[in-house]
Amino acid sequence: MANLLEDVLAELNKSVFYREFSFSKNKFTPSPGVEMEFADHVIWIDDLLMIYQLKEREAGGTASAGSERKWFRSSVIGKGSKQVRDTLRFLKEHPEIRIENQRGHVFDVKSASIKKMAKLIVYAPGKALLADCLEVRHHLSKTGGGFIHVLQWTDYLGICRTLVTPAEVVEYLEFREQMIRHWASRIQTPSEVALVGQFLSGDQGSPKESFAEYARRLKQEYGEFDLSHVLGKIGEHIDSIEGGTGAETDYYRMLAEFAKLNRSQLKEVRKRFYMCLDSAKKGEFLVPNRVIVPDTGCGFVFITVEPSNIDRRLIGGRNLTLGAKYEQRLDRQVGISFAWRDGEFLIEWWHLEFPWEEDTEMEDGLRSMNPFLSLRGEVRERYEFDN
Repeated sequence: MANLLEDVLAELNKSVFYREFSFSKNKFTPSPGVEMEFADHVIWIDDLLMIYQLKEREAGGTASAGSERKWFRSSVIGKGSKQVRDTLRFLKEHPEIRIENQRGHVFDVKSASIKKMAKLIVYAPGKALLADCLEVRHHLSKTGGGFIHVLQWTDYLGICRTLVTPAEVVEYLEFREQMIRHWASRIQTPSEVALVGQFLSGDQGSPKESFAEYARRLKQEYGEFDLSHVLGKIGEHIDSIEGGTGAETDYYRMLAEFAKLNRSQLKEVRKRFYMCLDSAKKGEFLVPNRVIVPDTGCGFVFITVEPSNIDRRLIGGRNLTLGAKYEQRLDRQVGISFAWRDGEFLIEWWHLEFPWEEDTEMEDGLRSMNPFLSLRGEVRERYEFDN
């Protein structure tokens, strides 16, 4: 029987990481009649894999400090780290591991090219658990598990509520590992909110409790960068992706491009998305707008379709997406066109993914009539804080 923590974390992760990349049904069958569990929960975005083991202290009864400490050491650290190691072993030993995401789609995780991995044990403690256990923030496995994040459920919830986007949660976990590896043997690691605050501040120095103030003063202007209401339903509005297999999951590759954006990048994307919606509804001409994300190597172009060009919007949008990709010498490009007809929006999406190659015809066309404005590189502070 699934425990409450598994259900609650699944709800949180499908909100933060999207249903497409959140896997809560992870039983697989390596051979007929044999069923194994890959992990309690999995986040899988492109070349990133996050594996979770969840531990929850059963409610009820009167637990002593000693019994709580025993539970923590045996169940959270002992069993949890063993299960993480088992997951890593499964990846090496089994030719196929098929797991189901929260969209109901099944994928073989062995087909992925995993370049980054985060391993987490998230636990919900009993009330009597002592400070020496609560202060444990990681486990360094000597038998193959490597660095494993150890997090109270409330701390993990706080991380997701503060950082909000998939890219920032992943970046924070990388920062967290770096800080703990470097400082844990020298100082007592401060609270989780202090580590989050230090991440927000950009300070790479010694962790200290005073950094918690940054987390408390963070301006959370969700309305400026939140696109979850659009991206959460993107699969319902895309029939096919160029270069795909024709499967209903082809759009995952494009959604992953958005999942890799931090809030400042999402802010620029959202601003252009709604600017184009407004211009399309008014029937106004707008020069194609672009965002280039050096961190991921992907470009985004936003195209407003004038009423006279609505019937040609598919070929026009595809050509502009291709032109934007070529001009910036990118291997991946997302294009979105916006049109207004008969009282409703027509939004088309493209995701082009192939190596850039020199094209004389494209070069001549862009030289004679370049439809794009020059890109300006701007350095902005990602986070803003209240005084």
